Amino acid sequence: MEERRLRVLENGVLRRITGPKREEATKEWRTRHNEELNDLYCSPNIVRVIKSRRMRWAQNAQKIQFAPQREHSASLLESRTN
Repeated sequence: MEERRLRVLENGVLRRITGPKREEATKEWRTRHNEELNDLYCSPNIVRVIKSRRMRWAQNAQKIQFAPQREHSASLLESRTN
């Protein structure tokens, strides 16, 4: 549900930026279709970008969670050898 809302928001912003398109045959203005917006704006999908950033954040959070344990173990080994 959240992904769909992000896509709808992104397409709405792109429609606002690019403006309407004039049909040559009928000489009428119309809003651009999603495919046309994607063709004009060749950027990664906002949903994919957010998912990849969340995954990167989760990996970093996991590293941080386990990092103090490793440092603590290393300091214990050093104190035993001295």
